[in-house]
Amino acid sequence: MFTQTLGHSAVQAQLAQLLAVGKFPHAVLLHGPLGVGKATLARWVAARLLCGAAAGDSRNPLTPDRTSALWAQLQAGSCPDFHTLSIPEKKKSIGVDEVRALLETLLRSSDHARVVVVDALDAVTPDGANTLLKTLEEPRPGIYFVLVCHQLGLVLPTIKSRCRLMKMGLLSDNETAAVLAAQGAPMEDASLAAGRPGVWLGYSAAQKAARSALQQGQLPAANTPQLLDFLQQALQDLPPQLAVAGVYQQLGVLRRQQATLNLPAALVHEQALALVQPWFAQAQHAD
Repeated sequence: MFTQTLGHSAVQAQLAQLLAVGKFPHAVLLHGPLGVGKATLARWVAARLLCGAAAGDSRNPLTPDRTSALWAQLQAGSCPDFHTLSIPEKKKSIGVDEVRALLETLLRSSDHARVVVVDALDAVTPDGANTLLKTLEEPRPGIYFVLVCHQLGLVLPTIKSRCRLMKMGLLSDNETAAVLAAQGAPMEDASLAAGRPGVWLGYSAAQKAARSALQQGQLPAANTPQLLDFLQQALQDLPPQLAVAGVYQQLGVLRRQQATLNLPAALVHEQALALVQPWFAQAQHAD
């Protein structure tokens, strides 16, 4: 549940320094691509804030004190001073009701610091974000927010201005392999994970096959779940060029049409592959 983050040494060192000098901000916003370990780091920082530092651990100043009574509560999921705000089951966003329920909980008094992990901030509805903003504008002593965000452009500028922003990039192949190994996944999958092991670990077998096909310059099967995501990601991995940007935009239009018109996935996927096919043929011919 609470595990040490691999990689992102610069960000971890910055967080550790803020803790060491007693100037940890009331709100930290970890932003970067999906699947690089932002939520893992957020929870690790939360444990460090609640449990204090591990004695004599010079390797990682963010390591929490595992002898603390709060550490056992965190591992058991029963710590009253640790709170999370995430997308509820069967919903696609974090609404104002969820935000208000959290803030009401924080009104209760506590003898300890309290930490809130928001995963993810760009999934909070506009009404929910404005409600959360009021608390960030008037922070209460002893309450810390560690916010996770995949797309910084979707976050209200007023919220960003109330947070300490810390960017987390893609992991190296070695770091990715270490994360995969820690989760019992093959280390040789690191190149396919493309610096985002959290995303790769969540893929189904069909999705992993699609990623492998794209890396080899081949089109994936039309029945691949979330095919549009894979095709757009493949385009994002290429050097910026107008032709690629145009195809990416067309896929976005197709995605919106599917959502608006409730089009069958099979039909949308066939159209998406037809859009991408000429570009793949051109790329293969260039090779």
